[in-house]
Amino acid sequence: MRLIPRDSLVATPWKNGGGETRQIACFPPESGLDDFHWRLSTAEVSQDGPFSRFDGVDRRLYVLAGGGLDLTFEGAETRRLHAGEHSDFAGEAQVQGRLVDGPVTDLNIMVRRGRLRLRAERLTVEGTGDVTHAWGTAALFVLSGEIAIADRQARRFDTVLLDRREKVTIGGAAEILMIGFAPAD
Repeated sequence: MRLIPRDSLVATPWKNGGGETRQIACFPPESGLDDFHWRLSTAEVSQDGPFSRFDGVDRRLYVLAGGGLDLTFEGAETRRLHAGEHSDFAGEAQVQGRLVDGPVTDLNIMVRRGRLRLRAERLTVEGTGDVTHAWGTAALFVLSGEIAIADRQARRFDTVLLDRREKVTIGGAAEILMIGFAPAD
């Protein structure tokens, strides 16, 4: 188990140079933007523009905070996302983002198509209880509130990586997103 505090993440340029991202984790650990199996990152979106292209990658984008984001796919279909909502799309799709009402913070989850598939489940934590996952790797991303896990505190936008199938006891009051990576069928 590994706690990754949001304030420990380093900002790097987007693949297309249009903004900054903060990588939470990826696998394999030393992989780059073109050879990861999975990748978790957050971004502060402060201007309209195109999304970076990731061929052969399935993406899920969650808007975490801010006034919302319009995603236009291939110049046609537009989806509006508000805080707490997500959209799934292919990494090679031509996607334009337009801010609805000021900057947004987002969470990007990417998996290499044909190799892995993504599972995500929103959970409410109230008090103390056990969380079990059946994936080789899982991440607990704190959407709001705070959790205690193995004598550590994870706050809003912190991540706890669980590197093997295990039951963990967590406590606190929070909304979390449990993210898992499973082999593709």
